[in-house]
Amino acid sequence: MPDALRLRAANGVRTVAPAAPGFCRPGFEPLEAREARENKLRDVLNLRRLAEGGSTNFKPAHDLGDLTFAARFACSFPRDAHQQAWLAAYRQLLVNETDMPDTALDALLGYALTASDRRAELRCAGYAQDTTMPAPERAARSAVGMFVCGNRGVQADEMLYWLDRAEALPDELLRAALVWNVASWDRAPYARPLGSAGIAPDDLLRDQELAGWVQVRHDGLALDPRAFEQALSASRLDETERVFARVQFFRTKRLAQLHDTAFRALGARVPELLPMVTTLGEAAFTEWTRAHTENRAAMEQAFEFELRLAQGGPGAVRGCAPELRRAWHDYLEGQRPASPEDVEASVDTPAGSVLAAAYYRCELEAGERAHAVALAQLLQPAQTQRGPRVAALNAVRR
Repeated sequence: MPDALRLRAANGVRTVAPAAPGFCRPGFEPLEAREARENKLRDVLNLRRLAEGGSTNFKPAHDLGDLTFAARFACSFPRDAHQQAWLAAYRQLLVNETDMPDTALDALLGYALTASDRRAELRCAGYAQDTTMPAPERAARSAVGMFVCGNRGVQADEMLYWLDRAEALPDELLRAALVWNVASWDRAPYARPLGSAGIAPDDLLRDQELAGWVQVRHDGLALDPRAFEQALSASRLDETERVFARVQFFRTKRLAQLHDTAFRALGARVPELLPMVTTLGEAAFTEWTRAHTENRAAMEQAFEFELRLAQGGPGAVRGCAPELRRAWHDYLEGQRPASPEDVEASVDTPAGSVLAAAYYRCELEAGERAHAVALAQLLQPAQTQRGPRVAALNAVRR
C-alpha cells in the first residue's frame, strides 16, 4: 500500500493495526483478483481523498456500497498482508469518524459482508408512532426512530418541549437520539469552520448549529457507552437495528467531542465568545437542575397539567386553577418580591417560568381572561425556561 494513502489516527482515537479480519463467515460472494486491483481499492474506498483531509460523510445505513466492498475484499484474502494494510486504513477511517470499538465495527462489517442491497432496510417498527399516544411517548419514539432508522418524525423543538423536563433522560439510547436530532447532525455532520477572529457575537447567536449544540452539549459530552448498552438491551430494536444504533451512538459521541473542540477553538480566537460555547450554558443547566430539585412537586404538577391539556378531553382543565394558583403563589411568596420588578424577575427563573406558564394556560382555557391577561403580561418579557437544555440556550442568548 502506498505510504501516501495510509491514514493516521485522528486526535483522541486509537491507531488501527493491520490484522486478519475477525468478522468473516460463510455465505458471502468472494471478490475475484481483478476486482481487488490497487486502483480499484483506491477509488472505491476513497482513501486518497480522505488521506488528503476529506471526509466520508459517513451514512452506513443509507449507502452500504463501500462497506460491502471492504468486507468482501477483507474476507476474500484474509491472510494477505497487502489486504490487511488496506483494511487497516479503511478501519482507521471509520474509527477516525466514529471512534467505534472493534466489536461494533466488526458487527457493522459483518452485516455489510452479506448485504444484498446498497441500503439497509431499517424500519424501527418497535418505535412506530400514532396520534393517540401521549405526546412525550410520541416524541421519544420519534427521536429513536429518526436516530436509528432515519424515519420521519416530530421536529426538534417539539422533542425538546416534551422531553426536556428534567436533567436526566429515561435512558442513554433516548439521550443520544435527542443529541443527534437537536444538533441536526444528519444535515451538518461536522463542526464546520466557524468564521474568522472577527466574527460578531450577534452573528454567532443566530447560528442554528450553535443553538442546537448549546442545548445538547451537556448530554453529548456525557454519553456513556455502558449505559447505552444497557438501554439497547432493553430496547425494542431488532438485532440489525442494534448494529446501526451502535454506529450512530459512537458517531454521535465522537461528533460531540469534535464540536466541543471546534467551538472552544473559536472561543480561543474570540475570547468574548468563549463563555457562550462553554460555561454559560452549563451554568444555566446546573441552575435549572437545582431549581427543579427544590420545587420538584410543583413543577411536576405543572408538567402533568400541560400533558392533560395536550391530550384534550372535557376534563383536561377542570379544577386546574386552585392547585396551579396555589403553586404559583407559594413560589412567589418564597421569592419575597418587594416591587413589581421583583415579581417580573420571579417569572424569569426556571421554576417561576414553568409555574406561571401552566397557571396562565389554565386560566386561559378556563375562560378567566382577566387573570390570563395579567399573567401573559408577566410572561411576555421573560424567557421560557421549560427545561435545562432550553435554559442553557436562553443563557447564551441573554
